[in-house]
Amino acid sequence: MRRNFTKELTFTPPKKSSQAKILLNDNSPRAELFFHVDSSKLLSIVEKSIVKRKFNHLIGVNGFLYINCREYTEKSKNKVKVIEMFYSLIEDALRATVVKRRMTSFPKSA
Repeated sequence: MRRNFTKELTFTPPKKSSQAKILLNDNSPRAELFFHVDSSKLLSIVEKSIVKRKFNHLIGVNGFLYINCREYTEKSKNKVKVIEMFYSLIEDALRATVVKRRMTSFPKSA
C-alpha cells in the first residue's frame, strides 16, 4: 500500500535564469523537492532512522531530504519525475532485505 506524502512534500519556486538580459521571461525547468524526515507523520521512528541511514548523502544539515531533476524542458514533467523518484527511494529504503543463500555450483560429496 502506497502512502500519500503529498502534504509533507515542499517544492521550490521557479528561479529566473542567470542571463536575465538575454532571456527575460525564461524560468529554470529544474524541479526541487524537499522532505523533512524528522517531522514526517506518516513514517514511524524506525522507518525514519532507516531512511536517514540509507540516504544520509541526500539529507542536508537541516534534516531535509533533497531531490532535484532537470531531465525535461518542462517544469511540470520534472515535478512528476521528482515525485516518482521520491516514492521509489522511500519504497527501496523500507523494503525488507531478504538474505539469499548461495547455491553451490556442484553438489558436495557425502
